[in-house]
This record gives sequence, structure tokens and C-alpha cells, in this order.
Amino acid sequence: GGKKKVASSAKAKKEQETREQVALFRKQMRITVTGDEVPSPVGTFEELQLSADQRWLRAGIESAGWTEPTPIQMQAIPVMIAGRDLLACAPTG
Repeated sequence: GGKKKVASSAKAKKEQETREQVALFRKQMRITVTGDEVPSPVGTFEELQLSADQRWLRAGIESAGWTEPTPIQMQAIPVMIAGRDLLACAPTG
């Protein structure tokens, strides 16, 4: 029983560290989210976990010439890929 408790404790610690890193990243990017188990944002388009059915998204990103996601893209694209509802608002220049 002791090894399982240590392993689950290490896993819980890692998950907490990840949650803290995501919260810090969102704060730095001025991203605010509400909801349960909101997918984590990505820092680059390369981080997107796209299925074969979603290759059109990568093609669209490349054809648009985008090299770095905006903060709203960082959070909104993972939410949409997860099939979640989304209401987004971003300042325009």
C-alpha cells in the first residue's frame, strides 16, 4: 500500500504544478476562463493535438501565414477541438 500512496501523491503534486503553470500562463496572456475542466491553452500552433479529421485546421493556419497564436487562439482552439461550447471576446487594435 505504501508505494501506491507515494505514486498517487507524486501524481497529485505533478497535477497541481501543471494547474499552477496553466494559471500563470493564462494570467500572463490575460486569458480568463470559466467552466469545468477547461482545456489548457497552447503556446504555439505546434502544440495543438489535431486528429486526422482536423488537418484542415493546420492547413488553414499555414495558408493564413500565422506563425504564432494570439492569446484568444491559444485558448479558444483547444476548447473547440475538445468540442466544448465557447463564447470569446478579445480587444481589437
